[in-house]
Amino acid sequence: MFAILPLIIFLFTLPLTEGTCKSFDNYYILGELVTTSPSDKVCDPADQCVYVSMDIPAFAVGSFSGCSGDIHMRLVVGVLSKRKDLHDGVQRFLEKNNMSLTYPRFSRLSYYGDQLHRFNTFSGEGRIFLHFSNQGEEYTRPAIEFKPPAAAANPATCTVGSGKKDCFEGYCAMVEVGSVSKDGKSQVTKKIQDCPTKVYDELYMISGSYTPTDFNQALLDDIKKIGIICSQKKTHTELSQNGTSSFYWHVDCATTSGSSVGIKPYALYFHTPHNYFSFPVYRDSL
Repeated sequence: MFAILPLIIFLFTLPLTEGTCKSFDNYYILGELVTTSPSDKVCDPADQCVYVSMDIPAFAVGSFSGCSGDIHMRLVVGVLSKRKDLHDGVQRFLEKNNMSLTYPRFSRLSYYGDQLHRFNTFSGEGRIFLHFSNQGEEYTRPAIEFKPPAAAANPATCTVGSGKKDCFEGYCAMVEVGSVSKDGKSQVTKKIQDCPTKVYDELYMISGSYTPTDFNQALLDDIKKIGIICSQKKTHTELSQNGTSSFYWHVDCATTSGSSVGIKPYALYFHTPHNYFSFPVYRDSL
């Protein structure tokens, strides 16, 4: 038995063999730290080895590696599907290059390997780096390696509607928006209070008119600023007084207790050419 031990140790330290890829996880996503030890993974013969490193504000940072079929599912289902703006943004990039997230093994994406891809998200500029290699080849010195935090976030108990909810991102998000309606005849407002990721999703749906609203275009054009401020865990209020293009918004992502009380909605005064309408008349100051 003791004569076999040196052989076992020798085999364990052999480099990657043909037909396998080095698989590991070391990334932080939505407050959770995902880590697995490096191991050799037997891959489908059609697979390549893929290394991914990403840095997406208020969402995910870190790296993972493995067989391209597995990495495709992990990136699409485990990462991009968790926020609508990320999924759609990457899909638009791929479509410009005659590709799609539906390709099972990054069929053509390897042509774009060893590049840092930058794309806009609702929480700031996202960055993803990919490296492709043949099975059996090691990639021991990545050109780019985004480091995750050392520990997971402490969940925050946040107010959602009339109840409470644990937000694993570690902080709460509250947004209030209001504008003159599209037809200029009334004022519309909305309050969103939830975990940050849910707030980003709703803001994205509103800004792209995926969710029907009566907000004016001036607010829709400005709404992306809200996500950037929220990703920085700050509080800010914006007010624009410009007749029927008037709007305001307030964001508070600086609390971990769900105690944000918001603001008293601004009354937007705007011009009407007919004195028999009941809505307000625009004036220069509030």
